[in-house]
Amino acid sequence: RLYHVDGTLVHAFKGHTNSVWSVAVTPDGQHIISGSFDRTAKVWSVKGGEPLLTLEQGDEYDVTGVAFSPDGHQLLTGDGENRVKLWDTRTGETHRVLGAHAEAVSAVGWSADGKWVVSGGWDDVLKIWNTETGQARTLRGHTDDLSVLALSAKGERMVSASDDRTVSVWDLRSGKLRQTLRGHTAAVISLAISPDGRRAVSGSKNELKFWELK
Repeated sequence: RLYHVDGTLVHAFKGHTNSVWSVAVTPDGQHIISGSFDRTAKVWSVKGGEPLLTLEQGDEYDVTGVAFSPDGHQLLTGDGENRVKLWDTRTGETHRVLGAHAEAVSAVGWSADGKWVVSGGWDDVLKIWNTETGQARTLRGHTDDLSVLALSAKGERMVSASDDRTVSVWDLRSGKLRQTLRGHTAAVISLAISPDGRRAVSGSKNELKFWELK
């Protein structure tokens, strides 16, 4: 569902046949992508609320993470078969599979310059992929399933959160861990970073925390 900031319902997007696991919005705010346990991802019009494109996995695995490229021409998905896939929005076809995690991919993101994509999984690690070569760096810091990640608008910082109840702050270019933020008493299940990359908010069961990032 899409709401105005005043709480008014704008659209209830209907079309998936099972639970929706993840959503993302294009940089221009015109489209939404959703990933579902029905093994599809759908692209929706924000203005009209109708589905414009359906991406079919073609197998039995759920779509567990979604993101748009900065130009909106490509889509990124993670799935229950541990894969990270790139899709063409014009054809709805997969044009690259970027390796795999050891367990299900739970979150994905795209850098502001379009050169890197990031994935996090239930194998407790993050991977930063070069979109041209397909090569990856592996970042370790969490000690339990990685649940969610977010990248700053400038593409310099990344934050990730986990069932280990921590939020980690990373330098996206070097891959170095800059901060580990502790204080949640349950698994962290939602996360956002401010446009300037200086603040983050994280959510766990019945709790929100606001953080100043270094």
